[in-house]
Amino acid sequence: DDDARLLWKKIFKDCVQGRPVAPTHGPSDAERPSPPPALAPPRRAEPPLAPNGPAKPPAAAGPVPADAAADAAAKCPGDRPVEDAAEPETPRTVPNVQPTVAVQHTPQAAPKTPAGTALAKAETAAQPAAGEVAPPEPPAAPEKPPGTGEVAVAPQQPPQVVEPPKKKPEWKVLEPEDRTDPVRHEVCDLVERNDQWTILAASVRGKLHAHKGLWRDDAYAFGWVDDWTIIVVSDGAGSAKLSRIGARIACHESLEELKQLLAGWKPSPDKDGQLNQSELRRLRTFLVSAAAKAITGMQREAQSRNCPVKTMNATLLLMVHVPVGQHDLVGAIQVGDGAVGIYCEDGSCTLMGIADHGEYSSETRFLTTPNIEREFEQRVLFSIKRGVRCLAAMCDGVSDDFFPEDKRLVELFVGDPIAGVQGKDGGPVRGVLHEVVREPREGQALLDWLGYERRASSDDRTLVLMYRSPR
Repeated sequence: DDDARLLWKKIFKDCVQGRPVAPTHGPSDAERPSPPPALAPPRRAEPPLAPNGPAKPPAAAGPVPADAAADAAAKCPGDRPVEDAAEPETPRTVPNVQPTVAVQHTPQAAPKTPAGTALAKAETAAQPAAGEVAPPEPPAAPEKPPGTGEVAVAPQQPPQVVEPPKKKPEWKVLEPEDRTDPVRHEVCDLVERNDQWTILAASVRGKLHAHKGLWRDDAYAFGWVDDWTIIVVSDGAGSAKLSRIGARIACHESLEELKQLLAGWKPSPDKDGQLNQSELRRLRTFLVSAAAKAITGMQREAQSRNCPVKTMNATLLLMVHVPVGQHDLVGAIQVGDGAVGIYCEDGSCTLMGIADHGEYSSETRFLTTPNIEREFEQRVLFSIKRGVRCLAAMCDGVSDDFFPEDKRLVELFVGDPIAGVQGKDGGPVRGVLHEVVREPREGQALLDWLGYERRASSDDRTLVLMYRSPR
């Protein structure tokens, strides 16, 4: 009937899939005839151990009619015949194992080992048999808390080597070994020109020259004739052996030449208060002649010493001043580096020249440069102003500390404080009109002022000021 057909279909499906046959509603054990004696059925291979614990024992198969087994065998000739007389297998007893905490690990594929090798056999022997549970791993020893009798020792750190701070190199103050043609290491002068003007000048040996035991190479000179005031500054080249001699000669020769040329002459303005161009051309000629006279004096000295004139390389900054009516006339000529500046009552600052360099930025031109006199006329500058308060001529040891001079030279006069400059005591430094003028000892005050500290500034410093006398 239909119920029997469905039953056999289920039995067939279980046989094909290898699952045990579940109990059916067939005949009871009392109604089933005794089966004939038969050989013990072959033992079915047990399923492998499940990854999460021992496998559950298979459900016991119920009695199967003999004719049903025969019918199933006929329908499935390739499958193993179902032994209707076989007894249900007894599940294997699993030893009582204490539960352990499972630690999950990321499974990794193990390399395949060829069958039959010693390694393969060892791996097979090491694996637990089906139905068995691998022995639990011994638990890790618990860490002992502090205070259990053991002292916790911190990991040893390698000792750190602390280097002592590097000391800044100290500047030495050495005396020159060459005692020929000595000059003073510092000098200053203070002269009241008249009831209106005061001249203050100072020159100091630079830190680098003192450190190397060299002489001061700068020089200055000033004087007057009639209403004219003359100021000269010269910087001897450090690479020239006799540059200090050349600077001194340049100042002296040009000053004496101008005294003779300017004596008894003064430019006069026209009816409109303007100076005639012919008057300015005459003054230009005087300044050019004074610079040329400086070259002649250096050449004569070099010849007397039987040495090349280039051993006396030096620059020249020459300035003259004369009052003209309500104005002040200033003329200047510059050869080489340094600066000449005019500071007025309105706070303006005028630069009377441009630092003269050669073909390269680090090259300076000197009075001894060949054919330099051909450029003298175009190097002369004039200024006619009212309210002039201070004039200044300086070597590059001072002017370079106010670079660019056309914008920062005003700080030299009235800086409050001067940017990037410190005093010997580390304090701020103000302009010369604040710190030097009106001091009881103005000469010494200017020497002290020239001792300021500025990074990368170690050259000789020379500064000549002409300022209106305090009323």
